[in-house]
Amino acid sequence: RFTHTIPVRGKTAYGVVTMASDPDRIRIDPSWKVLHKLDFNPGPSRLRAQIAAGDDPVGRIQAGVRLSKDGRPADVEVVRRAMQSEPMWQVQVRWLKALGASQTPAALDALVMLAATHSEVMSLGALFDALGSYRDPRVVEVTEARLDEGLPPLARGAAYQALGAQRERAPVERLVQAAGTAGAGGFAAAGALVA
Repeated sequence: RFTHTIPVRGKTAYGVVTMASDPDRIRIDPSWKVLHKLDFNPGPSRLRAQIAAGDDPVGRIQAGVRLSKDGRPADVEVVRRAMQSEPMWQVQVRWLKALGASQTPAALDALVMLAATHSEVMSLGALFDALGSYRDPRVVEVTEARLDEGLPPLARGAAYQALGAQRERAPVERLVQAAGTAGAGGFAAAGALVA
């Protein structure tokens, strides 16, 4: 581990860091001591090493978001595979939001695959929120299949909203029926009403 501090005076700071060898990972402000907005791309190989770093959840978030941003199939596949073993639901939620924002075919493919099997209760809602940002017949198919299997109330509400976002493909009868169904906290019915 090598740390280098670059003094910041004003809006912009530049620095050159000389190292003995090419680093596997590069992190800016790894302790989050400075309020800032970061748009930093150290390259796919470093991002892939960073997304696999078990000791750095913020770094994993940054890497997954950056890899999702451009939607290159190989990078999105790295994020999809990492989702399956990521222990923190908070990290999963940020990656899912990034895949939804990507608006690329590769990101949609990844979300559809994840929607078929993902089971982390705390991030399931974010998964269906991300799916709902796409319009595709596969979204309806996988979402209805998961609803048929049974989902927790918050995820069920998000799944109904994802269906509603499909517009003419939305299963209107199912949504109307769900809107009138009582359930825990009313989350599912609320999602169906929004849909």
